[in-house]
Amino acid sequence: MQEYSKHLTIIKGKTKIFTSVKVEIPEHVNYLDKYHVTREGNVVNSKTGEIKFNWLVKHPKIKNHRGYARIEFKIKGKRVRWFVHRLVYTCFIGKIPSGKEINHIDGNTMNNSIFNLELVTKKQNIKHREKLKKEKLYAKLLRQSGND
Repeated sequence: MQEYSKHLTIIKGKTKIFTSVKVEIPEHVNYLDKYHVTREGNVVNSKTGEIKFNWLVKHPKIKNHRGYARIEFKIKGKRVRWFVHRLVYTCFIGKIPSGKEINHIDGNTMNNSIFNLELVTKKQNIKHREKLKKEKLYAKLLRQSGND
């Protein structure tokens, strides 16, 4: 087991209290009694050991147009699709509240490790993306100027 810090906002009346709670994260959780979803963000068939998704391996067919990995399961004969980051978060942390999104902390949409995911508002997600873009541009300019 590994610890994961979860930040909570507790509202008492008109007062907001920010706190951090440590949660134990197991190696994997079961999904549909057929798959293991690992804390690293991989999805493995628990009966055959077949890897359905591994973020370290390139998967050109499972990315959507924005670079997010999708995975498909058959449940009672119906195809059900999940974004891998949402599946991992839901399996380990719980339901994603309405109006919230899952952010990839390092900006890598294929890195679906639970330790790389955080619950944010749309506004926070956009702000984070813009910050990463600026950092990437700054690093590129530094490399071009020879000031590594």
